[in-house]
Amino acid sequence: MITNAQLPTDLQQAVSGESVDFALRSSRHKPKAYTAGFLGFGSCWTLFTLFFIAVFFGPFLLFGELDITINGEPTHITENNIDELLLPAIFLGIFVIIGLILLIHGITSAFARGGWYICLKDGLSYYRKGKTELTQWEEFNSAEAKDKDVILKLTTGGEIHIIGIPDAKKIAEICQRHINSAESAEDQAT
Repeated sequence: MITNAQLPTDLQQAVSGESVDFALRSSRHKPKAYTAGFLGFGSCWTLFTLFFIAVFFGPFLLFGELDITINGEPTHITENNIDELLLPAIFLGIFVIIGLILLIHGITSAFARGGWYICLKDGLSYYRKGKTELTQWEEFNSAEAKDKDVILKLTTGGEIHIIGIPDAKKIAEICQRHINSAESAEDQAT
């Protein structure tokens, strides 16, 4: 059995007696491109919204007054009639919150540890935070290694990434062997 860390006790008990080819812990929960996408989009969204807030509310924040047109009438806003800015402030605040949520998700996904991938006879088992999912080998199309990552392509079009593992090429070969044997068993059944 190939492994890159000590299995948790409850996971050891769950797979005891099973034929296990590998049990590996992924170094990250999400691929770098996923994390970078959320960080980039969240940063752009937040910065654009903050820029818009600075342009729109800047004079009021700096000088305590603002001259704008509301419903076609020029309006002078001061601290005494600030309620005119309440709706635009809420609207822009919602956009800031959305941007911060995207950024926080990107940051947390950058530091989230990956789960355990266990290669069993029936399929690939994924274990993270006490939950286990089993994906049957029949549900996979192919397995390929890229650097220290293994990418398993599902028949539904999705992908499973095992990230930052040693011997990624060997792990991909083991997975592909299981996928091929599942396909041949399925062909013989029909």
